[in-house]
Amino acid sequence: MKIARPLMALLALALLLAPMASRAENERPLDADGYLLPETAKQLQHKPIPMPELIKRAESGEVWAQNRLAERYLKGIEAPQHFGKAKEWYLWAANQGYGPAMVQLGDLYSHSKGGFQNLAEAYFWYSLAAANKIPVALSRRDSLLDKLTPAEVTKAQDQAANWAPKPEGGAKP
Repeated sequence: MKIARPLMALLALALLLAPMASRAENERPLDADGYLLPETAKQLQHKPIPMPELIKRAESGEVWAQNRLAERYLKGIEAPQHFGKAKEWYLWAANQGYGPAMVQLGDLYSHSKGGFQNLAEAYFWYSLAAANKIPVALSRRDSLLDKLTPAEVTKAQDQAANWAPKPEGGAKP
């Protein structure tokens, strides 16, 4: 009898929540023809995605997928660790204006990992990420000030001020 009450409560809760879950599915946005739209990029960013599908999405131009693919190459997740491929995919996403990829490029260029160290380039990417309101970028950029000459800082600032995203449309790097 002591077990029956909690089980009945769980069953009642499950019965109450089931209609709510189906309603949430039906509340997804519809296209002009009344069909459910595919999941948004924001929803997909937090789901585990198999490598082949991620590559397909990245190659089709989805910047969040390009960023995630770069991360997998950087960390060696489901693929061999490859700093060059990571940098290429981060560049692809960052050049389209994707702030998180800009921070990652700043990180790659500010460290010697992968042989890409270029502090002026790191300063440039952190500046762009800071302009995209990525909070950590500002402090990382400013931490480079004492390691750069005033001329390098000025050049990177000018480069950032004149930078514009380049929507690429989908070809892979």
